[in-house]
Amino acid sequence: MTTCRLITQKPQKRYLIICGGHAGNEIVCAGISAVCEGIAVWAMNHVKNAKETVYVDISDGYFFVCFPMNSRTKTAFEIAAASLRQIEHMYSECITVTDIVSDDDNSRTRVDK
Repeated sequence: MTTCRLITQKPQKRYLIICGGHAGNEIVCAGISAVCEGIAVWAMNHVKNAKETVYVDISDGYFFVCFPMNSRTKTAFEIAAASLRQIEHMYSECITVTDIVSDDDNSRTRVDK
């Protein structure tokens, strides 16, 4: 099972997508990987000062991307989120998607591999 967290950190003005685990289905895994790697590549190529503001970590069974919040990245984040939710709708036994919205400065998002 792959678990994806779609995180909006309002005080820090950033978006994060964190996915971990193995879907157990090659087609589902390929779809999740395509969405995640697509948003990472998009962010690295289209976010201003990407080398300083976009963070990506990809390893076997783990994906992490973090990028600043603005109107352009909001659209990209929403497209990736909708795509992952659609995969979840079709293959709920392979993936769960959770939305997390942080509204206060004291909240912390733990990022585990």
